[in-house]
Amino acid sequence: MKTAVPALGLPDFLQKLLLSFLVLSIAVGVLPARAQNIALGTITVNGKKAELKHAYANTETSHRSGKVETFLILTDKPLSVNAIADETERGVTAQRDNVSLIELKLDNNKRVVSTYISVPPLKGNVMSPALKLTFLSFSDKSLKGRFYSEREDRAFDHSYSVDVRFDAAFAPSKAVDASGEKAWQSPQGKVLAEYFRAVRLGDMAAVKRVVTPTFAKTLDGAKGKDLLAYLQSVAEDPKTVAFERLSVEADSAKAKLVRRIKDGSENQEYELFRVGGAWFVEP
Repeated sequence: MKTAVPALGLPDFLQKLLLSFLVLSIAVGVLPARAQNIALGTITVNGKKAELKHAYANTETSHRSGKVETFLILTDKPLSVNAIADETERGVTAQRDNVSLIELKLDNNKRVVSTYISVPPLKGNVMSPALKLTFLSFSDKSLKGRFYSEREDRAFDHSYSVDVRFDAAFAPSKAVDASGEKAWQSPQGKVLAEYFRAVRLGDMAAVKRVVTPTFAKTLDGAKGKDLLAYLQSVAEDPKTVAFERLSVEADSAKAKLVRRIKDGSENQEYELFRVGGAWFVEP
């Protein structure tokens, strides 16, 4: 494994000595007192290794059970604050940015309840007695330990093995600008509600007024009517769906809606963008 030596203004031999000490410290479990979101190890899928360099910890409230769950996230590329703090956003980021990712979900007793692996071509929830998670420390500030497989195993017709040591700080809670009725009454919430109204009515002209200009052009295309019909089939009713979170950052916003169903709930996320001073939905 080749590791770039940072330019610290030190002679080369001192830089290399410092780096060697850091690697050795993690390997033997003598990790820094302050969590550094470091992972050191690999996952091998079908003989191909992926280095896991980043580790994150987070807590989220389950929509199904209402209980707080702990997540340990190991990746080959750094994640944004929003991706660390939100399970749905992590999935979107992993697919969009081709991130190799392992996500472990823990219950209140520190037991692993699910292990999600997304390291192509292996992708899915993997449960195996060969997978082990041990902790050097577990506090409300950080997690330190090792996640590994006792042997090479198989899942979804792929072979895999993993061995990663981690030092992960808990991420701060994701910023929430508004929720509930306050979110619906925000500029972004009003546009989203108007979008749902127009889509549910099948009013093409009204829909094009509240979606981004780029998406409006798509609706003008040959398959515009079919696309509108699809949007109608998945459109929410603001009267029955819960507006759980509205997060706004500069000229973009994300709205997370929760629909209650018989066995729990379903989440839907919508993106909005400000163009020329007005907000538009990007379905």
